[in-house]
Amino acid sequence: MKHKTRLNDDDYDDADYERKENDLWHSTGCYGLWLAVTLSAILSLINGKHRIRAESFLFDEDNSFFDYVAERNDMTPEKMRERIIKLPLPQRCRKRFS
Repeated sequence: MKHKTRLNDDDYDDADYERKENDLWHSTGCYGLWLAVTLSAILSLINGKHRIRAESFLFDEDNSFFDYVAERNDMTPEKMRERIIKLPLPQRCRKRFS
C-alpha cells in the first residue's frame, strides 16, 4: 500500500493557496452558515412550516446575507428569488407571488 506523502508549504504556489482558501470558504465559515440558513428558509417555504419567517428572510430586499449567498452562487439576488418562486410551492404561497 502506497502512503500519501505530506506536502510542505514549499510544494504550493500562491495560486494553490488562493484556490484552497476559496474552496474552504465556499463550504464553511460565514458562507456555510448563511447557505444553511437560506436552504432552511427555502425548505420551510416549501413545507409551509414557519412560512412567514421564511418569506421575510428570502424576500427582504435589504437582506445582505441572502445577497451574499446568491452572489457566491454566481446569481443576482433577484435571479435567485425568481428561481425560488418557480419551486413547487404550496398553493397558498403561490398566490402571494403571482
